[in-house]
Amino acid sequence: MLGGGQQHTGRSSHVGAQSATQKWTFTTGGNVAPAVVDSGGIIYVHAHVDNNLHALNPDGTEKWTWTTGTNLTDSSGIGPDGTVYVGGNDGVLYAVNPDGTQKWTFSTNARADISLDSSPTIDASGTIYISNGVSPFASASVNVFAVNPDGSQKWVFTVTGVSAGDGSESPGIAADGTVYASVYYLYAINPDGTQKWIFNGNYMTSSPAIGADGTIYVGTGSPQGLVAVNPNGTQKWFHSLAGAEYGAPAIAADGTIYAASLDKKLHAINLNGTERWAFTTGDQLFSSPAIGADGIIYVGSYDKNVYAVKPDGTQKWAFATGSYVVASPAIGADGTVYIGSADQKIYAIGP
Repeated sequence: MLGGGQQHTGRSSHVGAQSATQKWTFTTGGNVAPAVVDSGGIIYVHAHVDNNLHALNPDGTEKWTWTTGTNLTDSSGIGPDGTVYVGGNDGVLYAVNPDGTQKWTFSTNARADISLDSSPTIDASGTIYISNGVSPFASASVNVFAVNPDGSQKWVFTVTGVSAGDGSESPGIAADGTVYASVYYLYAINPDGTQKWIFNGNYMTSSPAIGADGTIYVGTGSPQGLVAVNPNGTQKWFHSLAGAEYGAPAIAADGTIYAASLDKKLHAINLNGTERWAFTTGDQLFSSPAIGADGIIYVGSYDKNVYAVKPDGTQKWAFATGSYVVASPAIGADGTVYIGSADQKIYAIGP
């Protein structure tokens, strides 16, 4: 799922590509959303506007295509049983079997102009967590849903204090089952769907990432930066950035937080909130970084490149695509890095 797991750390157990070698490309029908990879190496990918979810074999050939009647939103997520979950612009969560047949649908009972802006997050029990975003023309609330593996609703949490036009991000789930949702503010939701607390110190712009000690890291837009929030809802620290962070932060095994920002830089931030280094690209960064098992950080840039950055902040390699890159990378078990571009292609970079 987005960020590699329910805590959205972006950390992989696999060592990623060591060189900028193209293995293959696969063409979709639009700007490619972040890909996800299952335990068998099958890659699931879709464009935001072509209504198709593609399952690709590790060699880049198409295994199957599942088509719906609506545009698909952010990246899909894979459940413990291999079911693929993806949100639609019609406010529906779709469950697709590993063979490409539809399993069930779950409606948020939203108007057509309300879409699932967030990727689904799945916990160890198979429960799926999603949130819906409200368009500027809708008179409806923003909600966080917990959906059982059979497609029935477990609970729904209605967000207060936000208005039409406020987006929603992919929820993160802590080790104790607390659900964290970024919807303008940061909401902490108990495992039973009741509110735990609200942190309203900043305008949240990214999905939350959760550290080993339970600290929640979220990008902010007003003021621009990265905020660290304690598990009790109090602010731990705030790190100012020259541009907002829209991609979820990533957390390395040693606790270093990596934030990709609109200031064109990938920032490495220490556990105390001080900056260790900043790696500069040629344009803004919207991508959520992924971290290989060897500590290499992979991130896409609006300058049409994918970068591999060493833990000391120096460049390992750069890979050019045909257009800007806002999608987040995924790392396969064999080290292949999969990332989509606005040129309608997903790239496999690896040995």
